[in-house]
Amino acid sequence: MACVAPGYHLAAVTVQGCPAGLTAVIDGANVNLAWDNKGVTVESFKIERDGVVLQAAYPGANTTYTDVNVSPGVHEYVVTPTIAGQTCPALNTFVDLCP
Repeated sequence: MACVAPGYHLAAVTVQGCPAGLTAVIDGANVNLAWDNKGVTVESFKIERDGVVLQAAYPGANTTYTDVNVSPGVHEYVVTPTIAGQTCPALNTFVDLCP
């Protein structure tokens, strides 16, 4: 977060063509994530589960990620793309793994 003087506003940066459509499919104890890169060149993705970083710089050409041996319960996944040095809005989804 940048420091902003009183009376000034920090401009929001909008990155055109950000990935979208995050989905999660449960396969036993694994969670298969998938998203659409929308034809843009993505540098990398940060992938998190429940606020813990699983991949800090997952290669941008990928459109899937498998989280293996996930414990039962409700989990939130957040995938944050980076394009041309700018961070896109994070994609998120929830899953509920049965014991």
